[in-house]
Amino acid sequence: MMRTLHLKLRFVAVGVLLVHAAGSADAGAPDAGYVEMPRVVAPKAMNTLVADDLQLLKNAYPDSRAAGTNEAAASTLAPATSRGTTAARDLAARYPAAQRAQIERAFVDSLAAYRQIETKLGIPGNDVAGAVAAFVAGSYMAYRDVDVPDERFKRLVDQLRGVLAANRAFAQASAAEKRDTYEQLAIVGTFMAVTRLALKQQPPDAAVAANFRQAAKANLEQFLKTDADRVAIDERGLVIR
Repeated sequence: MMRTLHLKLRFVAVGVLLVHAAGSADAGAPDAGYVEMPRVVAPKAMNTLVADDLQLLKNAYPDSRAAGTNEAAASTLAPATSRGTTAARDLAARYPAAQRAQIERAFVDSLAAYRQIETKLGIPGNDVAGAVAAFVAGSYMAYRDVDVPDERFKRLVDQLRGVLAANRAFAQASAAEKRDTYEQLAIVGTFMAVTRLALKQQPPDAAVAANFRQAAKANLEQFLKTDADRVAIDERGLVIR
């Protein structure tokens, strides 16, 4: 995802490749199966965020100075819950039974890799704004086949923190809903980023590559409610042209 984290992400990418190889061995399986799945984020995670509020991004860029304050950062945190994390297992449940254990491990590694991103870039731990940024950036990188520099990613986090802090549905969400949103979006975003690296190391056939790119496109369009070709991440953060 970011150059400072390429070694960690490449390690996770190896796990993705192993899953890819296992899936390819099954007749009727489906390489396409695992690359298409990330487009489906659990409804609870998606519904915690109101798309209409995210439309503010089309016309304005939230002030990163305000978004970066301690008060704003505290308002977008997802506290740990007593039930522990279930996001990797919940997301893996959408895969064929024979692949679920390997996919769940890849998702667990993806969440761990995202926590490395938090530490390296100084993003508060458990900040939903960071997870949303990972989801958007990971999908964007997978769709456009580009890298997002660290500074642009941090700007994106600040920008989305301002949007989330003003999001009524997010403010009213339970701790469990916020936690699910944080973990699921962080996993899917990082998984998209590492899968892009994995498929570069072991180029797939054209159909797999097309399915993966389509999944990334669907992520962006489902979440931002706009054509993915209108989306860019530049020095301002997320730009919807």
